[in-house]
Amino acid sequence: NGVEHIQEWINQVFPDIHVLNCEVGNGQFDSIFWSIHDQIEDLSICINNDIQMKNGFVAVGYSQGGYLLRHYIQL
Repeated sequence: NGVEHIQEWINQVFPDIHVLNCEVGNGQFDSIFWSIHDQIEDLSICINNDIQMKNGFVAVGYSQGGYLLRHYIQL
């Protein structure tokens, strides 16, 4: 998928950077049928469970992931 390609590129260019790839839901259908609130909750759990994200992070969202990240940041 597109996010894995971006993750691989970041890891190649910046090998010391921690990259967190959050899958929201379980496949493409959840991105269609889950409410935006459920998707944001899933994203929040993924980010908040990673100790390396505690002091801030740079976010890259691909397609709908960009929309979800914006919503997460504005909360």
